[in-house]
Amino acid sequence: MGKRHNRNHCAHDTFSTQNSPAVLFSWVSISRRSGYSKPRPLPGPAPRRSGRRGASSRAMAASRDTGATCVSLLAHQGHSTTLEPQLQLGGLAMRLMMPFTAKERSLIESCPPADCGVHDWSFEVLKVLVKYYASDEMLVAAARAIFDHFATRLVDDGEIRRQIGNARRLRFSCPSLACSGENAATPPRWPLPAIARIEEIIRQGPSLAQLSGTSPVPIHECAVGAAQVLDRLFPGDPLICCSKTIDSHATRALSSWGHLAEYQFIVPSPMSEVWGKTNDGRPSQRTLVNTGPRRYLVVEFDFKAVPEGGSVQEKVQGRRRTAKHASALEIGRMVTLLNSDGYTVQDMCAALIDHLSKYMPPAMVVHSGGKSLHAWFYCAGIEERLVHRFMHYAVHLGADHHTWNRCQSVRMPGGLRNNGARQKIVYFNPEVLP
Repeated sequence: MGKRHNRNHCAHDTFSTQNSPAVLFSWVSISRRSGYSKPRPLPGPAPRRSGRRGASSRAMAASRDTGATCVSLLAHQGHSTTLEPQLQLGGLAMRLMMPFTAKERSLIESCPPADCGVHDWSFEVLKVLVKYYASDEMLVAAARAIFDHFATRLVDDGEIRRQIGNARRLRFSCPSLACSGENAATPPRWPLPAIARIEEIIRQGPSLAQLSGTSPVPIHECAVGAAQVLDRLFPGDPLICCSKTIDSHATRALSSWGHLAEYQFIVPSPMSEVWGKTNDGRPSQRTLVNTGPRRYLVVEFDFKAVPEGGSVQEKVQGRRRTAKHASALEIGRMVTLLNSDGYTVQDMCAALIDHLSKYMPPAMVVHSGGKSLHAWFYCAGIEERLVHRFMHYAVHLGADHHTWNRCQSVRMPGGLRNNGARQKIVYFNPEVLP
């Protein structure tokens, strides 16, 4: 019979050897109410994880007076457990047992800095957790504890629940069916940005003012309003999905919408039906099921500089640097350098869009009302694998891959951002439209 390890022994072994049973995490996290407090390490020989921040101050303040429940996530290497860890409830005590692998632990501990891919990281963590939890409620509780301890920004319960369906579907999909494209069993793998190439294109490309100056339709004529522009983009009065906030989308005929200049978001392809179902079975007016064939591919460029007062390594806050968020931080350094040379973020985006126009001319470029630019490329009738190849190259140049999803909403042309800024059309070329 093997040697038994108590919790203190395991906690000590965590930092003394890699091949013995180990305590993976110990912290105070789940409160009596639905809110969650900032995690605190339990007493023991395990050292504190300096520099790790929990959820946002709002979430911590909401649960400060609630009293916390003790959660311990243990990893037993080489020992099997049930797929769904047993929950032992005793008063306020709750223990979650998990056989995390070294690779899974590394993923959980490597949350990127805020605004550098936390949403993608949380989805990858959920894909790990669905192996162990058949119950959504137990999965949310476990994810809540992990995100409160390791996430660099607040990941709320709504964001968790919206990703569970996709996480389960992709976790148990057949690997042999994987291929490039959104309808694949496994989503496409996107490349990391080629930072040296991005900087080269930016330094050789036009500024935003120069790009706008080449617009076939003069910019002052582009300010006619969202409704008039959308009539050109979507002829035939199709179903269009729009919203004023990110979680309030509605679908109706284009002619039925009024005051579209007050809206923030739009799905850039017509909808096939008013209602559809999400991957977790919820009815919604914005899903892949009720989104029609791709009409426009929207490519968004948005770069952020490294904040002042620290190096790239310090911005990682002590976490293990993955290639993805290390690349984002390197881009931040590039942006800081280009800013010092007189390039604005909009100029950088404009130069990259101009470069992409050599392969596919954009129908329109929209200023987001913040820093980024959205380029609309008309692609109806083009073979999907060719469109995907174009998007793959755009991501290689720093574009956001999320707009590849057909039902992903983007900034409304001529719409109004929630900060009061107008989402102006800075380039319009109706000649590429049928």
